[in-house]
Amino acid sequence: HEHGFLTVPTLLPHTAYLDGPFPQSHLIAAALGARVTDTGDPLAVSAEPLIRDIGELPRIETLDVTRSPLLQGLCRAIAEMAEITQGVIAFEPYLQHGPLDLAADVIGVQKFYELTALDPEGAASLIRVCTDKWLDFRRAQERAANGRWAGRRFEPGCYYGDSLLENLPPDTVRELAVPMAARLAREYGGVVFGLGR
Repeated sequence: HEHGFLTVPTLLPHTAYLDGPFPQSHLIAAALGARVTDTGDPLAVSAEPLIRDIGELPRIETLDVTRSPLLQGLCRAIAEMAEITQGVIAFEPYLQHGPLDLAADVIGVQKFYELTALDPEGAASLIRVCTDKWLDFRRAQERAANGRWAGRRFEPGCYYGDSLLENLPPDTVRELAVPMAARLAREYGGVVFGLGR
């Protein structure tokens, strides 16, 4: 406040080590191997689903997101910047979107919504696996920053955005999204939540 900031300044790591279009909201799906396509709009890319149905979920479960060249490139950039800043500025993660958006990336948006309505147990399994991958992705970045980690604007807990939740009925939110958010809250002492609109 003495220096005119309303919030504590944080640093978003650069992406110098990434090849191809930046996957934006499809970041973790791309790290898991989803093909990302540049749409020509600098603010929009698309990702092909990684599986066709919930029966293929074990294949995603066995993938180690921390071995992804994309995540390793981000971590290399974070470590570089942490050395430059010498711990003076904390970092924000590259994680604008949460596990629900990753679940839709993994199986496709339409199939994700169908799954939540027709097979809630399958949807819960998908969300659990995607939450595991999301946490692994975040923790790798935290390690690269040597603990100088802020989240967004230093809110308590962890921040994540979500573009799907607003389209789910309240009962589905209670059954599928709240347990996922509760898990993140247990991990980080709370959740700060951003909706798509």
